[in-house]
Amino acid sequence: MKSKTKILRLIANIELFIGFIILIITAFLYFMADRFGDKIGESTPLILLIIGIVLLIDYPILLFVARKIDEKNPSPVEY
Repeated sequence: MKSKTKILRLIANIELFIGFIILIITAFLYFMADRFGDKIGESTPLILLIIGIVLLIDYPILLFVARKIDEKNPSPVEY
């Protein structure tokens, strides 16, 4: 069962990293909107913002699920 929780935690960390990268890109697009103009489009930064927030909200949920799996199936103690 430890492999499932390790995979969940790895996925959560990757999602957190991707979420921060997306939010940084979104902030850059909002900051540079005057220069890029119509090349970006109106909805692209908003869609990226929503995706980034969803990925950041998903992080604690995945960690909670991993902790519950650990509590439900504790690892056997080797003697």
